[in-house]
Amino acid sequence: MKAKVMPGGRPTKYSPKLAAALCADIAYCPEAEKGLKVHEACAKHGCSVSSFFLWLVEYQEFSEAYAHAREARFEQLAEETLVIPDAIPDTAYWELADGRKVPSLQGLEDDETKGAKLKFLSKEVVMKAQLQVLSRQWYLEKLAPHRFGKKVALEHAGKDGGPIKSESTVQFYMPDNQRDAPSE
Repeated sequence: MKAKVMPGGRPTKYSPKLAAALCADIAYCPEAEKGLKVHEACAKHGCSVSSFFLWLVEYQEFSEAYAHAREARFEQLAEETLVIPDAIPDTAYWELADGRKVPSLQGLEDDETKGAKLKFLSKEVVMKAQLQVLSRQWYLEKLAPHRFGKKVALEHAGKDGGPIKSESTVQFYMPDNQRDAPSE
């Protein structure tokens, strides 16, 4: 593909290959073991964030690929809201030298248990995990409300799902002391 010349004369770095690599990394980057944010993917591939967003407007195929990458990223974030709390250990755990956290040292080799430290669950760890989950939920609710937003279903229906029947009765009331009074 011939490089498109910008009004200032500088050729664009855009290519279908670069667009595919950016979208692939936003969906899932094997090195990071998760999807990258736009600015991280741009830094990895040597393009500016402003160019990235200009390309979304200029190239329909890039815009569509980015939409699919975002959907994949949303699924990953939704999955993380389940994984983060599950990763919190119970009240006490052993942290091994390689970083693993295990509830007990039983069944481990002696060389694995060297340098193991007994740790206790802190309030800060729980609060951090809660913040991580809540921030992901908020992000998903705002960017994909049709899938991850809070759904409020309000249904107005009458008996057996039919229309609502409305009846009104009007009664006029005249106090007893004014019934026999002559009208003028």
